[in-house]
Amino acid sequence: MSALDAVDRFVASIGLQLSPAKTEALVVHPSPIARYVVPQLSFRGTVLPWQRTVRYLGVTLDHRLSWKPAVTSQRKSARRVAHMASSLLARGNGCSPEMALRLYNAVASARILYGLALVNLKPSQWDVLDADHRGVTRRMFALPRTSPVGPTLAETHQTPISLRAKACALRHIERMHMTREGGRLACRLLSLPHSGMGRCALEYASLVSDVPDVGLVPIPPHWDSRLGICTRIPGIRAKRNTPQCALLQEASAVIEERYSDPSCVPTTLREPVSHATFVRNTPTHVWLRGTQFTVSHRRESTDEPVLSSCVCALAAAELRRCSFCRADETVAHILLQCPGYADHRRQLFAAYGRLGLPHVSQEDLLFPCAHRTTLLQACYALLDFFGDADLFTRL
Repeated sequence: MSALDAVDRFVASIGLQLSPAKTEALVVHPSPIARYVVPQLSFRGTVLPWQRTVRYLGVTLDHRLSWKPAVTSQRKSARRVAHMASSLLARGNGCSPEMALRLYNAVASARILYGLALVNLKPSQWDVLDADHRGVTRRMFALPRTSPVGPTLAETHQTPISLRAKACALRHIERMHMTREGGRLACRLLSLPHSGMGRCALEYASLVSDVPDVGLVPIPPHWDSRLGICTRIPGIRAKRNTPQCALLQEASAVIEERYSDPSCVPTTLREPVSHATFVRNTPTHVWLRGTQFTVSHRRESTDEPVLSSCVCALAAAELRRCSFCRADETVAHILLQCPGYADHRRQLFAAYGRLGLPHVSQEDLLFPCAHRTTLLQACYALLDFFGDADLFTRL
């Protein structure tokens, strides 16, 4: 009672009010007789009877805190959706069986995968859900009730619900590993082998030996440069008195100047392009001869002379094979793909993550958009990567 009163006072302090008519009480006890023996709670003069099941945060629980009521509720809603989907067949005069089954999967199967993919269900409960899914599939395609499981699923191009739920759970754990906070939570789940998510984390760790080290850092809003909209074309005073062919020619020239590959822009430009914009859009052209123009611009764009010389040496080197995986040794391959530099790359990504910088592409690593102090720290981290990977001696 004291805990219930404390919750009521807290909710009232923030301007809300609990409704005694909508408040439900559940006694957690292994025996169902406990709800008749334990005294009932009283809230604002209203007696709250013990409920058999309650719905909390979208999950249906019983007095044993088991998932049986949730599975029963999902099966009941799936049967209702299956009846509506089968009525669309209209005894052969309606939609196709494939369309009816797609409708069932879009509603009923999606609910099951959303609500039960990460919970700790028993194998018998997954077997029941798989049997219901096979029964709906046989009904849609007019197959015998005793048809073999494998040929039935292969003929209808379906996957068991339990297997799809396991794939969804593994994808969820993988997405958690892609961020710093989610990765820490996934590592903590390894110490909970008796929970549903703990088992999924252990299974993911057994399947994937090396966790992903690509931390997807969201781009801050003030760094997201949106496409500018211009209502005037430079060089044209009035569009009303200008022929349409001249408008098209001037607009094409402006688009070619601003948004096309800068290495293909003619040397006679209508207005000077900023050096930073030109450098960020200059392609790497690694391992191709005749890139002195690109290399010189990239050398001028980097504040750190050692880093600029290292990057330019990578960009101007001749074609060679990687000593670890025998692939083409390009800048993108060294920074993002080569398994031989995985440990050094993980340290580099961690340094960029601490600075709040994205590190998904080659441009994010070599030319980050940040304040000068943050940019210098990123350059030092990149220099450490080159030094630890022993790239200075090779270059």
